Amino acid sequence: MERAFGDVSDSEQGLISVVTAGLLTTVKEIVRLPETKLKKEVLKEDLEELKLPEEVIRILVEIAFSESYKRMNQCLVLRYPKLPTMKHFSWRLDVSISTSSLSRVFEPTIVVKMVSSTEIGRAHV
Repeated sequence: MERAFGDVSDSEQGLISVVTAGLLTTVKEIVRLPETKLKKEVLKEDLEELKLPEEVIRILVEIAFSESYKRMNQCLVLRYPKLPTMKHFSWRLDVSISTSSLSRVFEPTIVVKMVSSTEIGRAHV
């Protein structure tokens, strides 16, 4: 006879909550791994070490290596926000020894030129 979730005792609800949280964390970690690093045999062994039931292991491995998981992973990689990177950086130190109004100045000036990946063709000076 099946019981509704509300019919279980407080200790059983606590156990169900812990198991659900553990499974959710496991699935999140599986999804975080790049497809190239995820190996079927290793995943299965790791899940067996967690002493999960064989049916749960089979379902998780099926999900991780399904075609829809691969498509979802590719979409996430394409849509994942990326920070700009520096494509080019150069600098120069100029020292003014004298000017027309002052005989000795010795004033250093640093000139920095940066180009980021988001602004190819435009330089920040």
